[in-house]
Amino acid sequence: PRSTLFPYTTLFRSAQVDRKRGEYRLKFKLLLDNTPYVTPGKSLNELQVLFMGHDCFEALTGSEIQSIYEQHQIELIEKAKRAFIELMLEKSKSNTRK
Repeated sequence: PRSTLFPYTTLFRSAQVDRKRGEYRLKFKLLLDNTPYVTPGKSLNELQVLFMGHDCFEALTGSEIQSIYEQHQIELIEKAKRAFIELMLEKSKSNTRK
């Protein structure tokens, strides 16, 4: 009976590890969202010291951290572009009213 349960136990543990890694990825993304020093164009190397000691940073691999950070940078840059365009539109509207 024990040998028939082994594959299920391994599968269950594997699912637990995957779930925990997903939680760490999400926690790291939230950490990036809530760290004001993370700005568009700033490299991860400049900020790494801020994240050391956080369980989510320590638990993830370097490539996972880099991937999440790069995606976060893309989001920040897109957000900054949208804000800039809105500002320019507002400015042009206010100039045409004068």
